[in-house]
Amino acid sequence: MAAPTTYAGEYGIVTSLANYTIESLTETSTPQREVIYDQFNRRVKEIRYDTLQEIQLTVRGQNAPADTGITLGSGNSAVKFIVDSVEKAGTYNGLRRFNIRAHRTPNCEEETALATS
Repeated sequence: MAAPTTYAGEYGIVTSLANYTIESLTETSTPQREVIYDQFNRRVKEIRYDTLQEIQLTVRGQNAPADTGITLGSGNSAVKFIVDSVEKAGTYNGLRRFNIRAHRTPNCEEETALATS
């Protein structure tokens, strides 16, 4: 009988969200481009001006996460995201579950609240 092969990779989700257990995490990176057309309306160039980073995650925790922003990781590896939506996703063994959608760009990682009078 052959000996089992060892696996040196990482198991599970390495990043963290304070006060929650992350069940799943999907990350998407989408280039933002300006399309340039010539006088015959032919696409001749695309200029990349930014990159939109989006995440979708399912977490378990006691309360719904804030709907303004979240921070994945901690310390020097912390990354902030602007929350688009928080969805109640039922329970798992009595623990509340939530689906979160959020986004950021390299130059914008938190929203600015509009002052109300």
